[in-house]
Parts: sequence; structure tokens; C-alpha cells
Amino acid sequence: MQEQMQTQRSSNCLLLIVLLLVLAAAILYALSQLGGSGGLGYSFEQMEAFRLAQETQAYRQGHPYGGNYGRGSITVFYADGISRRYPSPIYQGYDAPNPPVYRTHSEQRIDRWLVSLLPRMLRQHIFDRATAIRIVIFSQVIVCPGCRQAMIPWQRQLRARARTNALFVTIWQLTPGTAGFNPKAMPQGKAITDPREVQWVPIPFALSCFLAPGQAASPFWSMLTGIGCQTTIASESIWQEGESLEDDGITLAS
Repeated sequence: MQEQMQTQRSSNCLLLIVLLLVLAAAILYALSQLGGSGGLGYSFEQMEAFRLAQETQAYRQGHPYGGNYGRGSITVFYADGISRRYPSPIYQGYDAPNPPVYRTHSEQRIDRWLVSLLPRMLRQHIFDRATAIRIVIFSQVIVCPGCRQAMIPWQRQLRARARTNALFVTIWQLTPGTAGFNPKAMPQGKAITDPREVQWVPIPFALSCFLAPGQAASPFWSMLTGIGCQTTIASESIWQEGESLEDDGITLAS
């Protein structure tokens, strides 16, 4: 009996150690998604999200709207220290008439823009000698559960489009309770003056390495599988047949 209890204790200790190691790996992976300093002690991604938030709010002031606005950007970093920024158009978000209703949310429309633009950038050799491609997606309202679930394969899919694993995606929103607002009650929004007014939305992108398309994951498993993976596969899509890609608003050199 004592031997069985000792064996059980050993197994429990081993399991706990494994879980702690996986959790530590998840934390390290999450931190690796955020780039170097963007000034004022904030990461590049947070400062870029702050910039997107200010640009989006400036647009909202001239175009009041009772729903969401969102914007994204691609920033390409090169070994010589130069970087080039490609911002997306500012997209309205609204519920689609047919499910999934989130497919017309701002974040999904930004994803369309990215899927369309990255192969063109690749063909134009914009990624030649690039050391990193950092994609930041910003939403003025809280990212909905449907979008969060749909976002899990995005980094893998976009890496496939750009043909590189040096591509990193982060999702941001206005900090609830601080900068957040209800667009229906405040269609003109409110000023954004501090980088702390944008909040990182943790999405377990690496989870897509372990799931089949459309397969759901428990929150616990999502937390434990925050580790990197390589990608060479084609992307899946939630767009309905016959839908067109968004105008990317960018003219690339021919």
C-alpha cells in the first residue's frame, strides 16, 4: 500500500513538473511575439497598436459610426536597420446576415487584406533580406469570441502566404474600462492619448499546429500549447464563395 502511494506521489510530482515546464514555454512564446522597444519602454507592437488606435479614432471623428472600426499594418524590418510600414484601410465592422456573423467584423476584413497583399509583396521581392515581418491588427471594440477562435490559424496561414516563418501577428483592442467605449452610445468615439489605452489580445496561434481546420480547443489546452511551429501549408478561409477581396489601398511598385 505504501509503495502504491509513493508511486502515485511520484507520478503526480512528475506531472506537475511537466505542466510547469509547458506553462513556462507558453509564457516565453507569448513574450517572443512582442518585438523590441518601440519607445517609452513599450514594445514595438504596442506603440504600433497605439498609432493604429489614434489613426482609427481620427477617422471616426470625421465618420461617426455606431459599430466597430479597425485597422492593421505590416511592418517589414531589414538587417540594415531600415523598416517599411504598410497600413491597411480603416474597415467598418458589422454582423454578417448569414453565419458566421463575425466574418464581416473589422478584424476579418483586415485578414482578407493581408491574405491578398502578402503574396503581391512576396512577388515584388519586398521580403528579400527581411529579418522580421510584424503584423499588428487593432480593433476599437473588444474582439468577440468568434473572431478569437477564427484567429488561431492566422499566423500559420499568413506565414504560408509570405513564405517565411519570420512573420509574427499580434491582436490589440482598446483597454476595456479605460479607453473602451460603446459605439452605439458614442459614435464619434473618444480621444486616445496613452499607449496603455491599447490592450494585447492573447491568441494561441501555435495551437493551429495541433488542430484540424474547424476543430475547437479548450481554454486549458490553448494555454498549454503556446509553442512555435513551422508552416508550409495552404490557408483555409471562412469567406463565402463569390465574395471579393478588399481593396488593399496600397500601390506597390511594378
